[in-house]
Amino acid sequence: MSSKSTKTSFGLSPLFIVVLALLTAIAPLATDMYLAALPAVAEDLNTTSTNASLTLSAFMVGMALGQLVVGPLSDKTGRRKPLLFGVVVCFIATVACGFSPNIELLIFARFMMGFTGSIGAVLARSIVTDTTEGLATAKLMGIMMMINGFAPVLAPLFGGWVLSWGNWRDIFHVLGVVTAIMMLGVVFVVKETLPVEERYQGTALSVYSELPQVFKVRRYMGFMLTMCFAFGALFSYISGSTFVLQKILGLSETQFTIVFGVNSIGIVLFSAIATKLVGRVAQRRIVNVGVVSLLVVSSLLLVSFLVGISLVPTLVLLFLLTSSCGLIFGNASALALNEARHMAGSASAVMGTVQAMLGALAAPLVSIAGEHEYLPMGFSILGFAVLTALVLWTTPRKDSDYSADGKSHEAPAAGH
Repeated sequence: MSSKSTKTSFGLSPLFIVVLALLTAIAPLATDMYLAALPAVAEDLNTTSTNASLTLSAFMVGMALGQLVVGPLSDKTGRRKPLLFGVVVCFIATVACGFSPNIELLIFARFMMGFTGSIGAVLARSIVTDTTEGLATAKLMGIMMMINGFAPVLAPLFGGWVLSWGNWRDIFHVLGVVTAIMMLGVVFVVKETLPVEERYQGTALSVYSELPQVFKVRRYMGFMLTMCFAFGALFSYISGSTFVLQKILGLSETQFTIVFGVNSIGIVLFSAIATKLVGRVAQRRIVNVGVVSLLVVSSLLLVSFLVGISLVPTLVLLFLLTSSCGLIFGNASALALNEARHMAGSASAVMGTVQAMLGALAAPLVSIAGEHEYLPMGFSILGFAVLTALVLWTTPRKDSDYSADGKSHEAPAAGH
């Protein structure tokens, strides 16, 4: 960027930040509004619960591929043009979901919705990297996580409200209105943030040859996988919660919506706490606390499932699970992106792709034994939690990891 002062002070309007947060909110909105309707989808389209869950997987696969295609390309073309294309086609795909006559077409429409919706998510992160640096990146990511965190709180409430007077198709009609609002935000608020002189100078196709370079940045990979494996644990809960809480523990659609919203408050609350601590406590320490908490809570959840599932312990542990993720997501993402600033589009794309693919993997894992089994969800959550801890604790360390201002006060060890 031409002005470093712009980066360190944000230089961004509150409306601009809100639009960025909304662009990243497409995934929780498109999943959480729809979760309580999965049994109705299976019944209405005369299919199995596993096939209904595949509509979640298709969306996440689309999210993964879309980011991988558009993220690196935006380093060549700039951010605004692909962003405009993405929000327009996402609107069309969302409307198509509401009119799908069978499960096959719904799965395809959900894939397209994920593919084009991912463009907003990947480019919002790239725009953050374009316009901020250092602790400012962490703070802005935290603010976006807080705003974004309201999506899983409000989405199931809206979803339950829609189901109270309509059906699952009406959920996609409402989502169509939401994507239209996002489209207007991009048109009137989001400007180009990657100057021509800072763009990739090779051909459009050769930009993808830069992707392997991202995987060579060890610290980027470590922090990126920390965030993504933690997301895998969270998405295991999201994917399995409908059937576990409604089919097994007997909650009604309204009760499930309330419980899901309360649990989502954990992400909002602890994202806010993590953001407040940036500049006072080292980012890596904040992430480490979240990872330890995630590991302990996941272990206790599986033990409670093995002993015999019951409502109150399950609800308490699921709230603590989402709270742990709130400490991890913003700071781990910022730590990763700060390690690969020179290829922000590719770095954001790899992060989003891995995150979405793990979400796509989690959805069938938790339902593999059928809708009346809850142990797969417990094992999946714990498995992802263990992987989260392993990658963080094996990520190379720098002196700056343990200073509140994120700066090294002595030379880091060679090779780190």
